[in-house]
Amino acid sequence: MFKFENLKNEQKIEFMSHVRDEYKKIISNKDSVVSLEQYKAMRMNSYEDKVLEPFLSDEAFVYKMEICIKNAQDLPTYKLARHYDEYLSTDGVRELMKRFKKVKNIVDDVEILVFPPMGD
Repeated sequence: MFKFENLKNEQKIEFMSHVRDEYKKIISNKDSVVSLEQYKAMRMNSYEDKVLEPFLSDEAFVYKMEICIKNAQDLPTYKLARHYDEYLSTDGVRELMKRFKKVKNIVDDVEILVFPPMGD
């Protein structure tokens, strides 16, 4: 798995040379959060998308994953995954996203119950 922190200094410099200043500004603030609306409006290259990933809101991350899932090569319905990598990149990630969205909806519903919206 790619980890930016595992790169050598010269590799980090090379990697970040592909990231435009507008995205460097976002990642320079550890408390930044990229909303779904912001993410949809961004036009990023792969390097920018990678460095922004930890800053995506849950909704933006789910959106990104759904795009990846839709565009990923799928196994034919009659075949089982032959190894862990194949499972994770097909059935595993689909099941994980389905469960994540379910849990996220439950958490959102509980937050509404516990912290009802304030009236104007």
